[in-house]
Amino acid sequence: MGKERYIAVMGVTGAGKSSFIKLVTGDDSIKVGESLASETQELGTYKFRHKDRTIVLVDTPGFDDTTQKDADILKLLADWLESMYRAGTKLSGIIYLHRISDDRMRGSTMRSMRMFRKLCGESFYRNLLLGTTCWSLISEEIGVQREKELMTDQNFWKGLIAKGAQFVRIPDDGWDAKELVYDLARMEPASLQIQEEMVDQHTNFNDLSATQTLDDGSKALQEAQEEEKRRQQEEYQRQVDEQNRKHEQQRLQLEQEKQIKLRQFQLETEHSIMAESISKFQEGITNNIYMAKLWLGNDPYYTCPTCHEDQRPPVQTTPEMVDDDTKCLALLQQGNALREKENWIEAESRYMQILQIKRDRAPEDEFVRTSRFCLGIIYQELNRFDAAASMYLLAMEGQEKSLGPDNITTLLTVYRIALVYMEQEKNEEALPMFLRAIQREKELGATDEVVIASRYNLGLLQRKLGNYSASRIMYEMALKAEEETLGVESESTLTTLSELANIYKLLDWFDDSEKCYLRLLAAREKSLGKDSKSVLDTCYNAALLYRKASNNAAAETYFRRACIGYEATLGPNDSETLEAMDKLAEVLVLEGKRTEVADLYRTITSRRQTTIDSSCELTKTNAQSLSEVQSQLDELKMTRPSLQAPSPTTEYPTPQNENRSNTWSPNVNIGPTTNVQDAKLSHTLSGQSKTVQSVKFSPSNTTLVSGGNDATVHKWDSNTGSWLSTLTGHKAHSSIEDLAFAPDGNMLASGSSDETIQLWDMRTNASVQTLVQGATAYGVAISPDGTKIAAGLSNNKVQIWDSRSMRLLHDCKGHKSIVRSVAFSPNGKRLASTGNDKTVRVWDIQAGEILHTIKAHPGMMNYAMAVAFSPDGKTIASGALDSSVKLWKTETGDAVRTLKSKTSSLVRDLAFSPDGKRIAVGQLSGQVEFWSAEEGFAVHSLKAHKKSVQAVTFSSDGKLLATGSEDKTVMIWRF
Repeated sequence: MGKERYIAVMGVTGAGKSSFIKLVTGDDSIKVGESLASETQELGTYKFRHKDRTIVLVDTPGFDDTTQKDADILKLLADWLESMYRAGTKLSGIIYLHRISDDRMRGSTMRSMRMFRKLCGESFYRNLLLGTTCWSLISEEIGVQREKELMTDQNFWKGLIAKGAQFVRIPDDGWDAKELVYDLARMEPASLQIQEEMVDQHTNFNDLSATQTLDDGSKALQEAQEEEKRRQQEEYQRQVDEQNRKHEQQRLQLEQEKQIKLRQFQLETEHSIMAESISKFQEGITNNIYMAKLWLGNDPYYTCPTCHEDQRPPVQTTPEMVDDDTKCLALLQQGNALREKENWIEAESRYMQILQIKRDRAPEDEFVRTSRFCLGIIYQELNRFDAAASMYLLAMEGQEKSLGPDNITTLLTVYRIALVYMEQEKNEEALPMFLRAIQREKELGATDEVVIASRYNLGLLQRKLGNYSASRIMYEMALKAEEETLGVESESTLTTLSELANIYKLLDWFDDSEKCYLRLLAAREKSLGKDSKSVLDTCYNAALLYRKASNNAAAETYFRRACIGYEATLGPNDSETLEAMDKLAEVLVLEGKRTEVADLYRTITSRRQTTIDSSCELTKTNAQSLSEVQSQLDELKMTRPSLQAPSPTTEYPTPQNENRSNTWSPNVNIGPTTNVQDAKLSHTLSGQSKTVQSVKFSPSNTTLVSGGNDATVHKWDSNTGSWLSTLTGHKAHSSIEDLAFAPDGNMLASGSSDETIQLWDMRTNASVQTLVQGATAYGVAISPDGTKIAAGLSNNKVQIWDSRSMRLLHDCKGHKSIVRSVAFSPNGKRLASTGNDKTVRVWDIQAGEILHTIKAHPGMMNYAMAVAFSPDGKTIASGALDSSVKLWKTETGDAVRTLKSKTSSLVRDLAFSPDGKRIAVGQLSGQVEFWSAEEGFAVHSLKAHKKSVQAVTFSSDGKLLATGSEDKTVMIWRF
């Protein structure tokens, strides 16, 4: 018996044990029964040869047999197992079969399960294979649901699977059955608890743990019956409550419809009266409008800005002949016409003329508040959000005084203010504004466009803040209104439905999320086709849901569809294709399909290697040892830039070793190695009175600086955590958005919302230079040789300055929205920028021109918040609000891979470790995740802060990490 492996097949009567053995061995002499009496009255052994092993399958009598007591069957098994154990033979595994066709787990079935667990013992669970049979007797949908119950019920299989047991679905044709048995035969043989009790502990049969479960059978059966009765009563009460709820909902709906009809009648009456008044008013101003046209044209022919028809005035006019209100009315008409043509500059000029004419009037003057509202629209279109917010707030002040705080026009302005705050990421300020805008529902109903949009945006904001329940309520209300007004298959409705499905998934409301995904899938298949990217993404999200709900069979189905579709549409080597294949492999592991898993992982590995090999060829530089690389770096010592306005003729050396390979390989250590798993909290620094937006270590790693929304920069001793000093100079109430050290550590640049960049002498803590940007500097960087300063601005520009002469070298245009982050390449030849237009742009520093535009993070509000170069300069990382970090090749702009956060938390900042092997990602959830840059999976995470992590940075020696947060603290972590 040297190579013989014994595997027992167990289960209740009728589970298909004999059928399974017959299919595996091909022995037609095995009898298969169809009654409740087991065909196997005694133990039967069946040998067969497979590959390099002789496998012995042991057919056991079924429990729950009508002709034998469970105690007799257990005694038969116990005697055989005892004799095997005494002879030195252990089982390699047990295959336990269960009929999926059973409508529920009866008392006898659960009693058999308890006895089986005691028979095996926890140490043997890893040698168990749990299989479901009889799938042809029920529908796929019902079977999947019962399968889910088996895996999530602690009294059945949940505890077994949690401690190592494998689960598999066994079709009636015995598909892959021999391979399953062979995999189990390769397991290390182990002893069962019942064997150890009988032989090692000399326990009598009646005192065995397994026997005791049979003695408790009557009591357990009674408890099961009582539990079933209780469940039926609860279900009945639930149905009664649901019926009552529907009746109450219908009553409220009828009452609401009655009130709406009454209000409609009142409005129609008021509108009739108003129309009559307007008619009389228009008759009175007709002559004034005509005079205004003459004043604007002041020539024999004047083209009306609204109707574009030539008007021939009978007389000439002068400004003195036209009063101020008439002038303003004409300017307002012309401004509106220009705004409709998107001629923003000319339209702005007309509205500003109105404000000049009305400069002595109160805010509630009709022309003043209307002009301010229109200017707000223009500035919002131009992404001048600070100016837009200012104009909207002034307009709202006038509207509240003249029209009232609850007037629908006032509330429209409130909605516009909320949108601007949302663009500025002032989420806490945007929330109450959207809530107030919803009050338009009182006049216009829930289907008003502004009400729907406010609720949708509230859903987005509440999700960002982690308030999933509040987000769900808003999405549900928005969805109901969109279905009523736009239809159930409109794109806007489906977008809201998708967001709602994601929220349900975060709340673990699996049934509701599943319904949303299936509905979304059907609608998009109908409108876009089965192979569209949106449909495949929905399949992928549905698969993630099923995986989270432990419904592995359904997860496998949808992951397979996503893999096939991505491969056809995006290509076999695309990062999304490979990511979907990774997820499919994880599910197959749980299902015990080991052979297919091995093949799949080989394919994934091969494709990833192909992607790497095809990008470029490793050169000698990549193969250099750490000492050689360090030697080259030592040769690149730069002349330190002066802080005292050095001469424009000062020479600065050009970095050497420019002709390095364009292949980034994290296996080549560019700097000191960082072991992120060893991260320990060293210091928590409290000093900023508001959100910390940026943290940076000095090049010597002795000092840490932090800046935030309190307009100050704090200096800290990075080793002791002691406060050193506070740098003040930016305007009060502004925020420090980003910080950057010069390579010698003597100069620090701070970008601010006061539209300046301050340059600080870190030896004296004095501000030595101010660069006026004319826009918020969200991102700041200093080149590796210290000769250039780059800034990403709120006016969509990237500016590059000479740090010696303070001369503007390049005013780079290309981004379509706010630029959030900028970074120089290690050799100083390239600059990367990213922002609210969701793109990454790579610039040539010398020419100031765009080399690549990468559409990095498509999707609604997926603003790209951070960008960084790998230490060797060959790869760019970008992080966005879509919870992803993406890697790109510097020289070509091609995608390398996508790192998708498992926590679905939004990315606020990122940083490469000095050796290039790890990427630290700061998230809205307060966590810091560490990713393997080479392999694309998360290797560690820190639950760092109570609120969003706004900034992360490594020290240059790789021994420290600093994080800054919305909770107003800075944390220093030591590796």
